[in-house]
Amino acid sequence: MVVTALNNKPTVLVIDDEESMREGCRQTLDEGGYQAEVAEDGLRGLKLVEQIRPDMVLIDLKMPGMSGMELLGKIREIDPNIVPVIITGYGTTESAIEAMKLGASDYLSKPFDDTQLLETVRFGIQSRSSRTAPRAEMIEATQPEKRFLSPAEVAREVVEISKSKCKLPALQLAVLGMLAGVYIGFGAELCTMVVHDVAKYLGLGLAKFIGGSVFSVGLMLVILAGAELFTGNCLIFAGVIHRQCSVKGMLRNWGIVYAANFVGSLLLAGLMYKTGLWRGGDFAVGAAALRTAMGKVSLSVSEAFFRGVGCNWLVCLAVWLAIAGRDTISKIFGIYFPIMAFVASGFEHSVANMYFIPTGLFLKSSPEVVNASGLGHEIHELTWSRFLVDNLVPVTLGNIVGGALFVAGAYYVVYLLKSR
Repeated sequence: MVVTALNNKPTVLVIDDEESMREGCRQTLDEGGYQAEVAEDGLRGLKLVEQIRPDMVLIDLKMPGMSGMELLGKIREIDPNIVPVIITGYGTTESAIEAMKLGASDYLSKPFDDTQLLETVRFGIQSRSSRTAPRAEMIEATQPEKRFLSPAEVAREVVEISKSKCKLPALQLAVLGMLAGVYIGFGAELCTMVVHDVAKYLGLGLAKFIGGSVFSVGLMLVILAGAELFTGNCLIFAGVIHRQCSVKGMLRNWGIVYAANFVGSLLLAGLMYKTGLWRGGDFAVGAAALRTAMGKVSLSVSEAFFRGVGCNWLVCLAVWLAIAGRDTISKIFGIYFPIMAFVASGFEHSVANMYFIPTGLFLKSSPEVVNASGLGHEIHELTWSRFLVDNLVPVTLGNIVGGALFVAGAYYVVYLLKSR
């Protein structure tokens, strides 16, 4: 009797006498969105083939009793539409040719990693779909559209994205980096404009929530419009420890993008100063911007560092969720909540500070803004050296730890370490 699967997932049967191989494949296939079944020998595997009629069978070549080659021939007799793949630790050119002659669609030599396994299965399932179009159309009609990637799929996608980022030409990185600096600056400028007087009407908590909400526009522009942001690119660390990117390539990307982010942020800070919009509310907007800058340079080095850690932990999670989303709305919501959380919490973002603090330094020259801010003589402590040394350096180092270690590194250990 044939048992029909009800979950509409492609079914992959793994037949291998080695338990660790069976269970490793099962876990990888389950995480990859497939229905995985396992059998420890050829006889049990053949019974399962008759019962469940899987879409694909992964067959160990060397097994006690019925060999993989013998099993392959019997499976072809039962259902020629089943896609067979031979897996073995004893692979030779001759055995590969023999397996192909008997109808195997592909050939994997042990040890293979998760990416190789999932790519082989994906291509095999696609080839089956092209041969069995009516069944494929039925599955497509009944299967809901996938709206997001699983965490394991995102981890693999992050590695692939990291590889491409490390190969981008310097000019492209520089232009996209400048755009990211401008986009984050737009979010910072909007935050200042919107919340400069909210606290006295709604309280500090709601003011921070509103500020975080509008600031999220910056990362939305970076992700959806396309730009290179240093803090988000801390995820390239996953590609490095997965040995798909070089340390040199990562540092090249970080260096160019970081410098370009700085240029873009300064450009927007200068532009906003020239607009005169900081005169709004009887100089209240400029005063709020000046107090923001002063508060940031007044942090101790340790405070700046640890606020930087918390910030990029959330920023890289926002990028992670945006990668997981398969449509624009999903990406927007994935970005919004972590970014709102980091701003409302009061964490420190190095690229945002490249806008916030220079804006305060520009406004420091306006007596009206200084008077409205109520800062008095302490305004002289707002200097370029304090910005660069006391804030930007520790915040940047904290951002690297938060993004590279606590997001890229953590998910590498969970989802990618075993495959390497």
